[in-house]
Amino acid sequence: MDQILTIDTSGSFIRVALANTRGLISHKSIPSKQASKKILVLIDEILRDSKFSLRELDCIGIVTGPGSFTGLRVGIGVAQGLSMALQIPLVGISILELLAKAASKLVDSDHFLVALEARESEVYIGAYKVSLHSIDLIGNEFVLNFIEGSIAAPELYLSKWVGVGNGWKHKRELENKLGVSVEDVVIDIDYNTEDLIELSCQNKKEDKGESSGILLPNYVKEELDYS
Repeated sequence: MDQILTIDTSGSFIRVALANTRGLISHKSIPSKQASKKILVLIDEILRDSKFSLRELDCIGIVTGPGSFTGLRVGIGVAQGLSMALQIPLVGISILELLAKAASKLVDSDHFLVALEARESEVYIGAYKVSLHSIDLIGNEFVLNFIEGSIAAPELYLSKWVGVGNGWKHKRELENKLGVSVEDVVIDIDYNTEDLIELSCQNKKEDKGESSGILLPNYVKEELDYS
């Protein structure tokens, strides 16, 4: 039975969990301001309390973003170090993918168009098809700017979508920019540790992992203007 460690440093809290294919074993969280000093301590506490060792892990699932610039770098750096040192497979999970997964448990649909507010007039966009055993990105995740021109995304025209995420507070603008019409919207939504565990298991099973040297933070944007 696979043993999976998940790490999420993308937001205001660090969330670390240990799970197997049957579900959650243990989890802990602390404010993200303590990330660089406490994340390894948190991992050690969870493994020790659960009587597991790092060498027993079959996979590490890490949230890659988009999110806190510093937080993502800290979390991914730790995950890469553990992966490289112990030859543990590493699976990166996008927050947009996680939100699509969470929405699929609330709405009877299999196509989810995630829009997450970024900075000022920008939103992150990700289109996902969700089935019982997999979740697949359609096209690429990208940034939409409300000030600039419309986005040509022909892959979005072929399906009926449910809009997911706080970006859909700007429903009319998004529909006009993307050239789509959504059937329903789920604005107030967040993912949980179980969603991250399930996606880590699914992506490992489908061999969607990457080597620790290749995995990078998912800022979505091609050019960063963050400090």
